[in-house]
Amino acid sequence: MKRTKFKTGILAVVFCSLTFLFSGDGNSIYADEILTDTELPVGRFSFEEKTEEADDEDYESVEEDDVAEQSLLRMTGISADDWEKYGSDYFYEQLSDEEKKYWDDLDAICAKYLTTETDAVTTNTGTYRMKAISGSTLEKEKQKKVLRMFRYSKPQYYFLNATIYTITYSDKKVSMIFGIYPAFGKGADRMEETEKVKAQVDTWQKQIDECSTEDEKVQTIHDLIIQKVEYNHDLVNSDFATENTEYSQSVYSVLCTNKTVCAGYAQTFEMMCNGTGIDTVAVTSFDHEWNKIKLENSWYNVDCTWDDNGSDNVGYTYFLRNDDYYDTSSSYSKKHHAEESYWEGYLPATEMDSVGSPWISMNENASGSKIGMSCYNKEAEIYYTTDKSNPVTSGTRMLYQSDFLWNSSEYPVIKAAAMEDGKHNSAVVTKCLHNYNASILADAACEKAGTREYTCTICGNSYMEEIPATGHTVEIDPEVAAACETAGITEGSHCRVCGKVLVEQTVIPATGHTPVTDDAVAAACETTGLTEGSHCSVCGKVLTEQTVIPAAGHVPVTDAAVETACETTGLTEGNHCSVCGKVLTAQNVIPATGHQWNEYKESGKIKRKCSVCGKTETVGTYLDVKKIQLSKTTYAYDGKAHMPTIKVTNTAGKKLKEGTDYKVKKPSGRKNAGIYTVTIEMKGDYTGKYQKTFRIIPKGTAISSVKAKKKAFSVSWKKQAKQTSGYQIQYAVDAKFKKSVVAKNVNNTKKVKLDVSKLKAKKKYYIRVRTYKTVKVNGKSKKIYSGWSKVKAVTTKK
Repeated sequence: MKRTKFKTGILAVVFCSLTFLFSGDGNSIYADEILTDTELPVGRFSFEEKTEEADDEDYESVEEDDVAEQSLLRMTGISADDWEKYGSDYFYEQLSDEEKKYWDDLDAICAKYLTTETDAVTTNTGTYRMKAISGSTLEKEKQKKVLRMFRYSKPQYYFLNATIYTITYSDKKVSMIFGIYPAFGKGADRMEETEKVKAQVDTWQKQIDECSTEDEKVQTIHDLIIQKVEYNHDLVNSDFATENTEYSQSVYSVLCTNKTVCAGYAQTFEMMCNGTGIDTVAVTSFDHEWNKIKLENSWYNVDCTWDDNGSDNVGYTYFLRNDDYYDTSSSYSKKHHAEESYWEGYLPATEMDSVGSPWISMNENASGSKIGMSCYNKEAEIYYTTDKSNPVTSGTRMLYQSDFLWNSSEYPVIKAAAMEDGKHNSAVVTKCLHNYNASILADAACEKAGTREYTCTICGNSYMEEIPATGHTVEIDPEVAAACETAGITEGSHCRVCGKVLVEQTVIPATGHTPVTDDAVAAACETTGLTEGSHCSVCGKVLTEQTVIPAAGHVPVTDAAVETACETTGLTEGNHCSVCGKVLTAQNVIPATGHQWNEYKESGKIKRKCSVCGKTETVGTYLDVKKIQLSKTTYAYDGKAHMPTIKVTNTAGKKLKEGTDYKVKKPSGRKNAGIYTVTIEMKGDYTGKYQKTFRIIPKGTAISSVKAKKKAFSVSWKKQAKQTSGYQIQYAVDAKFKKSVVAKNVNNTKKVKLDVSKLKAKKKYYIRVRTYKTVKVNGKSKKIYSGWSKVKAVTTKK
């Protein structure tokens, strides 16, 4: 049974309220329909945003019209076009072309999920989402705006949840799409649920189509939704902990379950109105969702959530109201109907109202209780009844024209409603000081809820309240553990009140023994052993008994004699047991023999070597050669023979004498360009042979001239033919030739000019030249270079 409970805040009387005013102390008593700062239910679940990296192929190619190639709904005659009428294009028509393209792509993907058995994409965390959109250039914030407007304009896509995924690709592009409720991720499962949604929509549509006017159709949709569902307080109080199975942010919660929140009310109202051909949109505040609807070229607000008064009691306080009414009826209404910023500039103006509800006042004086009625809409007429009938439709209704005396004992209830243009009715207000008596119709039991009825003793108004089932009083039936050879039973439970077995106990078979091996103990030389056995590790019962194995006795092994060495002792022959290691015959030590030394000299050291074991050691030092130097290592070619002087010093720093301590072998030639090796052979107290090299380099040259050209230059130098194989020219933009150096070789001694082109215009270049001679060293050709000429500079022409 449906009943909604609200948390009441500070009461504040506003227009279109029902009040009882008594003279004297000025106190006011409020009836059920009064508008106050009561905290009416909200429950829009704010979008949760997640980011996920995707493969470059993870997107829907919406340009390829493959929707028709998929399996259509199993319901005959259902296609994407049949569903399109349930959405709104009001916001779509206000978008830019690029934003419309993103909307169209979203629509194509969702239509495919709605009409085919296409599976949704599985996310990295195991949930579901839409396919991404490929190649959109729409910036992220605009994508998010379009995504939100699309979500609130297409309620038929019931499978979309409140998670926004930002899909990122390697090219830095992003695609923002919606998550999908887990139950609707698999295409086959989703198709079955789509059939249920369409069946409920078709059932309601038949009732709506029986209405003759748009006003009647809108009220019918309003009433059908409120009468079917109740507000899901448990979900909101749990901070939407079970949203994945409650679907509160989707029409599915209204059409296929019996509980919802404001999002379900608003989106279902939008879907049914648009399906009937009446323009309707859903709109949101920071925590609430309601509708704007167009009737007779005027837009109105409708809030089904706040018109649901519980117990199938349909209110109209927030039905067909303008913005001013929502903003002034209470501060609570103004706060929770303040549209989010991204709606700015897109929403229609709702400046008209159907009609304001009247209010009834009563003043008591000596003549009796005097009733007055008024309404903030001065164009409206007020009708009332005193027989408890509905003043909107009753044949006994009367037109209020002036105040009248009220006989409350004869007519205990007055009902009133305002009417404008003969067609727009306000909500009915009632003057009755309710006096409710409670009676229990059915007691609550362990598993069955009870029912309590509240009835007004004055007007007969009543409502039902469910008494929650008490639940079982659980008593545990303890577990009996199974043993090795005896069975046990599992833990169970029963209800201490009604005796119902809640968790049945089942037999646990005997576990059987758990054998553990008792390892065999090998018999030793002098001690007995045991055979392998076993026992149960749980109960300790011996399963296989162990028996004694007699001692084995020693097994002698010879320990061979060890010969003595120069530094190590030897051993006599002995023996021990190979099993237990016990020494049976001990070995005796034989002393070391000592070294047989022979002395010799080597590399400035006096050494000795044992003729027996070959061991060597240093016992002293003697003088040796430390350094050999040539007086000069490079000569320039001048046609003369060259030979540097030689200086040899020993390890004591003393200069040695040629002829006494060493002799020199001079290389032949020593006149032409080349590399020459001098051999120094030690003698007397010194030994060894050493080699040192010096070189004769070719004579250098000089730059004769440098001429600038267009992005080029030419350089000339003096010819140098003797002992010369060619020339090397270097140029650079760095005067120190440290970077960007280019070298050019000229392998012809007769050529004394070089043109360099493909250079930068008006750029300064530094140039130098040297000669080289190609000689053979150890059978290989090697270039020997002269010194560099003086550097010349040139600036290229443009």
